[in-house]
Amino acid sequence: GIIFTGIHNDIDKQPWYLGQFEEDLLPIIFHFILQDERFQKRPLKNLKKLSEAHFVCRILTSVICKYILVGNWTGDYSSENCVDPSFWTGSVKILRQAFQEKKPVKYGQCWVFSGVLTTCLRALGIPARSITNFQSAHDTESSMTVDEFIDGKTGETLNVRGSNDSVWNFHLWNEAWIIRRDFDYPEHDNDGWQACDATPLESSFGLFQCGPAPVKAIKNGRIWSNYNAAFVYAEVNSDRCYWRYNGERSRYHDTRFTLIKRKSNAIGLKISTKAVNEMAREDITNTYKYPEGSELERLSFERAYAHGARPKYQNGQILD
Repeated sequence: GIIFTGIHNDIDKQPWYLGQFEEDLLPIIFHFILQDERFQKRPLKNLKKLSEAHFVCRILTSVICKYILVGNWTGDYSSENCVDPSFWTGSVKILRQAFQEKKPVKYGQCWVFSGVLTTCLRALGIPARSITNFQSAHDTESSMTVDEFIDGKTGETLNVRGSNDSVWNFHLWNEAWIIRRDFDYPEHDNDGWQACDATPLESSFGLFQCGPAPVKAIKNGRIWSNYNAAFVYAEVNSDRCYWRYNGERSRYHDTRFTLIKRKSNAIGLKISTKAVNEMAREDITNTYKYPEGSELERLSFERAYAHGARPKYQNGQILD
């Protein structure tokens, strides 16, 4: 396979050995699946649920970051028996080492987590691929906006409690192609590619797990769709907003924060995956969102924003 990294206007690619047909991997993957605490608490009930691919995807996003890989973004990989994430070029050694040593391997970053998840899903017979999102947002408040704050007097950047949003040059997750029999919305077609992410970014129901979320739902702003569609939507199509801090409320200031600038096309660029039957990049941005600035794209954002959280500093304002 190929994993894409870098920045949106200078994309790098590196080979990744998936090795899903290595004969010892299947029992190793099942071993890790059965370590999940859901099986430890209700083994018979949850064992039956393994017949549903969406449940398997969700389990794997949790167990990979708990039992197989440790994430490290500090730049310090000097500890004993640790490896720089850029050292890895495939999934097989990681899975074997975690199984043999009975502890997660140090260290990985998003592309490593994604490569391992692709291997696990394909070994189980679930079609899967790694996805790279350039200018990827991390929305910590489920507001569908990435917010930055500027002091109106000094011009300095401020930290506002409760908001820790960021934008990364790139982030990788996965897609798995499955039929969603668990949905109760027959009017929506949720089958097909589902976004899922094994990188431990935000907890969901007390565990680090993300997805599977229907890509079709993300494109149309249906962020209430299971699972974690709101988080993925913000990664690819949130608005980047800049706020001026006016000071405490007074007779001169109606609000403490004023929206001074908004970029609606700065997040989610050149979303990429490996092309079918080619060692080349395929741009799949149009599967996640409508063309930037189009009416359909803005309708999608407004739908998502209406169902998102409203932080106090936004004071109920519509960001238009």
